[in-house]
Amino acid sequence: MAFGKHFFPPQRRALWSEVSRELGAEFIRGGVWKSDRIVARLQQWEIVMDAYTVHTGQVMMEYTRFRAPFVSTDGIRFRVYRKGFLNWLRLLFSRNDIQVGVPEFDDAFVIHGNRPETLSRFFANAEIRNLLSVHKRFDFKILDDEGWLGSKFPQGVDELYFEVSGAMRDKQLIKAVFSLLSVSLKQLVAIGSAQTAATGVVLK
Repeated sequence: MAFGKHFFPPQRRALWSEVSRELGAEFIRGGVWKSDRIVARLQQWEIVMDAYTVHTGQVMMEYTRFRAPFVSTDGIRFRVYRKGFLNWLRLLFSRNDIQVGVPEFDDAFVIHGNRPETLSRFFANAEIRNLLSVHKRFDFKILDDEGWLGSKFPQGVDELYFEVSGAMRDKQLIKAVFSLLSVSLKQLVAIGSAQTAATGVVLK
């Protein structure tokens, strides 16, 4: 697996630039080795949208991701995706599926995590559930850091991470993800799992 050069089509660049203006965010133009990005600021947090490409043999796969570092108070972890997506992951962790008590949500999504009671309070937020429901395939989780090729975080800093395969070209879906991460950060604070504090992290 290797990360390759990044080509950003002009049409998508124009779309992302338009989205950033409508969100009141900052559009940052990338280069050969770095994607364009949108940076939205919320209190002490930054929510960053960009894209990356992975080469696996002869196959080139592109992903769109949204990242938001935050100061964690309890080390909460979760991963949520639609049933039928990432099935290999469910085979590994099926005994640890978490139910949030909303039948239509539990029937459609899989949640893994380390604090079932806390996560039930997190997903009790109807806006979070609704914002997830508009997406067909995604991977939404909390990361400790981004691995050896990504950003390293100080002790106590974790990251909300939302990813889809392919290039996002739907303006309303892009806005929905920014809203999802914004609401999720506030909900983490509300349930006592995060602080409203600067992280000191500069994302690569």
